Amino acid sequence: MNTISNTAFYCCGVRMEDAERNRSVCNDHYAKRFMDERGMKIFEPFTSETMPNISNITRRRIIDDFLNGEIRKNKNINVITIGAGFDTRPYRLAREFIQSLSLLVAGLLRGRINQMQYL
Repeated sequence: MNTISNTAFYCCGVRMEDAERNRSVCNDHYAKRFMDERGMKIFEPFTSETMPNISNITRRRIIDDFLNGEIRKNKNINVITIGAGFDTRPYRLAREFIQSLSLLVAGLLRGRINQMQYL
């Protein structure tokens, strides 16, 4: 059984593609680290889906902005990411304030640690 969903690769691919633009909406430069050969094959058919891809990165930006605001107001806030696959939010948001705890599906843990260990 493959524990990484196609949706995880799709969302990660959208963020990766956005980060490569001059005027990136969500600036997720970590997303590319998760896009292996399988991920790129899954994402490729969706690269021309302009509106769904825009809505995906816009939603991410809205959530990021909200969380950043909450973190800056309350430096002791807890942010917990549960089973979020390739979500890089804990590595990107208000890093000077946040201590994050990610609860991951066991099969993803090893790959995620390998990809993010050099941040």
